[in-house]
Amino acid sequence: MAGGLAKGPSQRRARPTASILAPAPSAPGATPAMKLLPRPPTHVLFDLDGTLLDTAADLAASANATLAELGMRQIGAGEVREFIGKGIAALVRRCLESASGSVPDETLFESALERFALHYERLNGSASSLYPGVEAGLAAMKTRGLRLACVTNKDA
Repeated sequence: MAGGLAKGPSQRRARPTASILAPAPSAPGATPAMKLLPRPPTHVLFDLDGTLLDTAADLAASANATLAELGMRQIGAGEVREFIGKGIAALVRRCLESASGSVPDETLFESALERFALHYERLNGSASSLYPGVEAGLAAMKTRGLRLACVTNKDA
């Protein structure tokens, strides 16, 4: 085994072994986490919502505007935050269930999903904020020469 990688009969690289996690030689500006990689990264991709931006307040406002339009009770922003993570359809379904105390029928759900999309288009970005440390973290990565990109399904 050379360099932490097992070689097969054809000298092709096989899957990395546990020894690949040994610290690599230190590169200028390398962080401790980078030293655990076989090569320092050159690019970093980020998701936007929930990674760089806290968009929960926009989602809660959109959910509550939808519920109000449907004549249903509003739910707290903290509760809406707990529903985030499985996509907008799941968020809307969970909000309907919480506000009504029962599983919504498909007609109500489809209507709510359409209304939510309209409200979110209007409210998106109105209450979003960067998570603490994001600007400094991005600047530090940029200073180290890393190429940064944001991956999102939102319009540019």
